Amino acid sequence: MADIGDRSGKEKAIENQLKNMQVAWEKVFFDCSEAYRTTETYILKGADEVMTILDEQIVVTQAMQFSPFNKPFKEEIDEWNEKLNYISECLDQWLKVQRAWMYLQPIFDSPDIMKQLPTEGKKFKLVDGKWRQVMGRVHANGHALTQCTAEGLLQIWINCNNDLDLVQKGLDDYLETKRGAFARFYFLSNDELLEILSQTKDPLRVQPFLCKVFEAMMKLTFTDALVATHMHSKEGEIISFVDPVITKGNGVEVWMTSVENQMIMGVREAIKIGVESYPVMVRTDWVLANPGQVVLNSSQVHWTAEVEESIKGHTLESHFTRLAKELLDLVFLVRGDITKLQRTSIGALVVIDVHAKDTVEKLAQEKVEDCMSFEWISQLRYYWEMDDRTTENLWIRMVQTPFPYGYEYLGNSFRLVITPLTDMCYMTLMGAQSLNLGGAPAGPAGTGKTETTKDLAKALAKQCVVFNCSPEMDYLMVGKFFKGLASSGAWCCFDEFNRIYIEVLSVIAQQLLQLFSAKKSLASYNETCELEFDSTMILMRPTFNVFITMNPGYAGRSELPDNLAALFRPMAMMVPDYAMIGEISFYAFGFEKGRHLAKKMVTTFQLCSEQLSAQSEEYVACCTVMTLRPLAGESVSVAVSFAVSPVSVPVSSVGVPVSGSVSSVDVPVSVLVSSVSVPVSGSVSSVDVSVSDPVSSVNVQVSGSVR
Repeated sequence: MADIGDRSGKEKAIENQLKNMQVAWEKVFFDCSEAYRTTETYILKGADEVMTILDEQIVVTQAMQFSPFNKPFKEEIDEWNEKLNYISECLDQWLKVQRAWMYLQPIFDSPDIMKQLPTEGKKFKLVDGKWRQVMGRVHANGHALTQCTAEGLLQIWINCNNDLDLVQKGLDDYLETKRGAFARFYFLSNDELLEILSQTKDPLRVQPFLCKVFEAMMKLTFTDALVATHMHSKEGEIISFVDPVITKGNGVEVWMTSVENQMIMGVREAIKIGVESYPVMVRTDWVLANPGQVVLNSSQVHWTAEVEESIKGHTLESHFTRLAKELLDLVFLVRGDITKLQRTSIGALVVIDVHAKDTVEKLAQEKVEDCMSFEWISQLRYYWEMDDRTTENLWIRMVQTPFPYGYEYLGNSFRLVITPLTDMCYMTLMGAQSLNLGGAPAGPAGTGKTETTKDLAKALAKQCVVFNCSPEMDYLMVGKFFKGLASSGAWCCFDEFNRIYIEVLSVIAQQLLQLFSAKKSLASYNETCELEFDSTMILMRPTFNVFITMNPGYAGRSELPDNLAALFRPMAMMVPDYAMIGEISFYAFGFEKGRHLAKKMVTTFQLCSEQLSAQSEEYVACCTVMTLRPLAGESVSVAVSFAVSPVSVPVSSVGVPVSGSVSSVDVPVSVLVSSVSVPVSGSVSSVDVSVSDPVSSVNVQVSGSVR
């Protein structure tokens, strides 16, 4: 009797579990109350709850199937097991269709994409019709069990997924075709590229994406007939095209290729005019009359020629005196009444001119008498000369490495301050270029590895794409990038390259070896060659290169495989010369005694650093020096010959004497000080002392007029 009672109890438990399973499903509904965006249809919500119940009940059903007491309910248990597995598979396929549909729906909602992909568009519309039909039923009755067990639903989703896979493949092939037609599209994500391709009818709507393709180009000037005639930089600078670009009736990849060609021709023509007009104009007038990029490079062409003439004529000392005067003229000019665009241009030129002056001073001290001496050829030299393109072009040389100027439009941006470390890095990277190798600056954070690489690209007018590496990167992603680099002739800087897994790095080594070997086979930078790379035929331009930066001290970094390390020329980076950076920055914003002020600044920060930990000391030394540059440039007017830095270290008091005509005095204090004193003896618009920590006293003494 005891056995019978125990058996009955076990069977009753199974019966209750089966009833509970049925009851649980009666309370589960999909949420399809609101339409998805503007599609007028719905998507599946509440699937997580269904999946949770499904997983629990599959475990319970499997346990009941192995129970020795399941005989009276075996048929019902098997039925539930089959039903639950069907629901699980159906829901997986359903959610897979939903993910693909949500991604593809806005793409094929564009008439332009539908027109360019008619076969894939037709397939998607069939899937879209089935989706709307099923989701309409779910909206009317969201009971999960009823909808998931509907007859034929699983097969519908399997067929839809097969069709969507074909649509996705067709879309990927289409994007690859567009990237092959215009190589800069390789540097855009699929979503960004689709946004551009979906606006082919209206070039004006493509303008917001121009800066993703051409870094310094913000917009184009269009005529009423949609013909592009000028390009505009982010700073508002305008360069005219040599020939207008006709966009109407052309695909976006076609007219963007024309824009790229006209950008190159426009910059070349502007530099030609700048080189020719330099000797016949007063230098300060010439600087104000030309675009920033033209000013920097055309002046370097004449500086190179003048230095070589001075070396041959043994007149380096007198040439140094003239350069010092020209630099002083620029310092006075930058403090005058000029536009913001002109001030930026002159500031960048001052950075270049200070280095040019120091170089000539060093050559004079070394008594250089030969234009082939290492002291001279180790400098970045600019030549406007004939080449195998049958026209005069700008060439840059360093040691024995010649490189054609890329004519990439750079806008009107500031240049990196050139220190001896910068020169060494330039020389290493240019040497790597002549050896058909990549460059690999390595060193601690904040030493300028990436910025120096980018600034060399600016000096050569090459597009430089910076890519932050992560462990998730695979060889397919990097291969796509390499295709874009080789096809466009651009440069790429892979930041923290050794974060990529060692297995992926080994494949990357083979990809790079193929590209560098093809590059080595060409006799001139102006030649191209066809090669099959990653199952795609590409037209390779030998001006491309790959640079990597590494921080060996960080944890979780991979050692480069030997076959990959052999493809890069290493360069050790160290802490930069803050005094020189400060000096040149002061000059660039109109201070006459830049070196004197820089010494005071560095001494101040050295004293501050003694009170701080090693980590904080590095922060003050590097970051605060860089904050001084814009602060000095923006806050000081013509009559003031000093700048006020934000107080960011513990001191007993802050004193800011101001005299002269100043638009405003702004003293931000963010640490504990005992007092703040601001005596003002001139004409000032406003005085602002902002304090975020307790201060014993704030004293503002005004003996002039405050407007």
